[in-house]
Amino acid sequence: MRAPAERRLLLLVSGSRPDRYEGHCGVADVRMALREAEAMRIVTHALAVDAGARARLPAMYGPGRWHVLQNLPTSYPRSPRSTGD
Repeated sequence: MRAPAERRLLLLVSGSRPDRYEGHCGVADVRMALREAEAMRIVTHALAVDAGARARLPAMYGPGRWHVLQNLPTSYPRSPRSTGD
């Protein structure tokens, strides 16, 4: 079901390493997905959990569309595992 909205936001939380997925193609895939979202009038913003992301994010997201989260705990909560029920 779709609800009318003036603005839609897609917030991406990432390790910002698309180069680990299909090498350079991963970065191109991210850029293409962001262009497609923009075409649908969806505002995107990335939050990275990797301090090294500062070198990669500008090329993918552009200026003002990303932030690196700082002072995170050294251990992250794990995703719930599927029990197969």
